[in-house]
Amino acid sequence: MRRVPLLSRTLSNRFLSPVPLDALMLLIGSGWDIDRVLRVVAHRVNGVRNAPEASGPTPSVAPEFRDFRRVASLMRDLERRRELDIAYRRHGSSTSLVLRFSPADHGDLAQTELKRLLGVNLDLSECAVVESPASPDRDEVVLLTRSLLGAMFYLSQSVETPRADREHGLVPITRDDAGEVFDRVDLTGDLLRIRSDSHRPERAFVAVPYRGSWFYLADDDLSSKSTFGLLAQLFNLQAGDVDATAPVLTLPVGN
Repeated sequence: MRRVPLLSRTLSNRFLSPVPLDALMLLIGSGWDIDRVLRVVAHRVNGVRNAPEASGPTPSVAPEFRDFRRVASLMRDLERRRELDIAYRRHGSSTSLVLRFSPADHGDLAQTELKRLLGVNLDLSECAVVESPASPDRDEVVLLTRSLLGAMFYLSQSVETPRADREHGLVPITRDDAGEVFDRVDLTGDLLRIRSDSHRPERAFVAVPYRGSWFYLADDDLSSKSTFGLLAQLFNLQAGDVDATAPVLTLPVGN
């Protein structure tokens, strides 16, 4: 059996399908910070929205994301203090994903804030993490993920557009409720920053020319390099090769 590139339909399906929770757990379990993974991959959690408007072409209105950023930050801090764990729980021959809260050594204010934001019971110590609600009880966390393409659209909000392109109306403009131009750095600036320049940058981790400008990641921007690496890992998980039979080319042979 040979390994051949994915067929276009299969590749499209993988690009457009939500990232499975198993892939999210694989990334977290392999050492990626939980807040970085959630902000890139998660669409919303228990109704807390992570800029769902940014999962497609640049939105015209400012996305909703600040409560989700706080949720991701609290989960990161609690995990580092070993007061929170996302793990698999075995049920006979099957497994399920759960969120476990450990007794707090530094007070339970962070846990309480997180549970309030998620809308779960404050006294629970464990709750299921599911892709769709299984019951009306407040003992589970519904985690909806973006597709790979949605994650790429989301991170594309970090592109610094050249002034000339903005002035000539070549790029869409996002505005807040007051009609002011929304600064997209607030959304993704601490995750990924793709800078632009009219000249090729001297110290870039990666640089690409496009329509007279250079777009690049600065070599000393460690956070952006980390997010870029995370996106590469996510791409490999979602868009690898599949085993398939290579097409056979038949040539007619005449007498």
